[in-house]
Amino acid sequence: MADIADLGTETADLLLDAAMRTQQAEAAAAPRIHPRGYCHNPACQDDLDDGKLFCGADCANEYERFTFKR
Repeated sequence: MADIADLGTETADLLLDAAMRTQQAEAAAAPRIHPRGYCHNPACQDDLDDGKLFCGADCANEYERFTFKR
């Protein structure tokens, strides 16, 4: 017979699973940016190597701050 600790663990597992599925669905539906040969930050736009989106963390943070938080 399950005790209260077992029931609590089962409940926590179910809630975590539901939260992870929700996050995965939101991430799958989110718009994606693709490499284009230069930094996506409009204030920078330095040339980049293949596969990179930003020239560094500062540009990525600035892009996110001004693009997604308006």
